[in-house]
Amino acid sequence: MNIASFFAVGFGGFIGAVLRFYVGILCIKLLPTYFYFSTFIVNLISSFFIGFFLSFLISSNLKNFIIVGILGGLSTFSTFSYENFIYLQNGEFMKLCINIFLNVLLCLTFCYIGNFVAKAFCI
Repeated sequence: MNIASFFAVGFGGFIGAVLRFYVGILCIKLLPTYFYFSTFIVNLISSFFIGFFLSFLISSNLKNFIIVGILGGLSTFSTFSYENFIYLQNGEFMKLCINIFLNVLLCLTFCYIGNFVAKAFCI
């Protein structure tokens, strides 16, 4: 691990966090009744591109910048946990189960699709 890796992750994380913030604002404007929809969207996008970029032979610094930094900053497991805790605390067990199931199943599916797309069209 070198200093360039730390800067790659940090700068990428900054970009990813700003993108996540922007997607949150956009989702609230477009879908105001679906408060937690933005977390779902950013997790799907991140999962797709993680699978996509894992197919490329790129330098470790670029991989750290894109996958760990940008996509790690864009996706948000801590927010996912917080939102599920709120559902649990409010006794909204059906929403809790649906949110967990869809996030896990679809994010894994999107990661697979991203990897498939990269292998089929880019490599």
